[in-house]
Amino acid sequence: MNDKTESEPLDIKVDKDLLAKELAESTINGALSLSSEIDRFSSWFLAGSAAAIVYVLANIKNLIPSISNSNLRIIISFLGISVLFGISEKYMAFSLSLNRRMDEFADTLFDKMLKQHVPEEYRFSTMPYDYFRENIDKKTVIAYLLTAIPNFMHRTLISRMTEKNGTLLKYKKEFYKLIRQTIYSTLQVMCGIGAIIVLLMSI
Repeated sequence: MNDKTESEPLDIKVDKDLLAKELAESTINGALSLSSEIDRFSSWFLAGSAAAIVYVLANIKNLIPSISNSNLRIIISFLGISVLFGISEKYMAFSLSLNRRMDEFADTLFDKMLKQHVPEEYRFSTMPYDYFRENIDKKTVIAYLLTAIPNFMHRTLISRMTEKNGTLLKYKKEFYKLIRQTIYSTLQVMCGIGAIIVLLMSI
């Protein structure tokens, strides 16, 4: 007679919609992570353009015999516009990074709340979400938050807190920022290349 007893499978509740949402969210975050790579490249180009402007302005008297005054103005203009696009790109990258840091901070706080308030039997699969949905009044949470933030942010907060579970609408704005960051970085490089072309044609 076999004394070994087969272990019964765990009855784990799986929310397929939530699982699909989290998979989509992971894919989106992977795409948005390109922002840091674009920003790193743009930073090098921004530093180079700024250094070139400083060099031209510091040695403008020595450059005039070799390069015409009009071409120097064009080169400085191209470099200046390149720097402006670089600064705009940095702003988009900072905004995206800030949003991602806020999401990471919210996840950290959620894990902390999970350990403090949720019973152990709920701490797996999708049960923590079910526990919070059953025991927290969303209107009360919104009311507390509204007392802590400025009035002009109230509508945005209410919209984010009351949107249906499973929607990823918040990422639309982030994708627009990523697109704008890419455009700014591209224009930044194009202006820098334009300055180089004018310089080569003037020599």
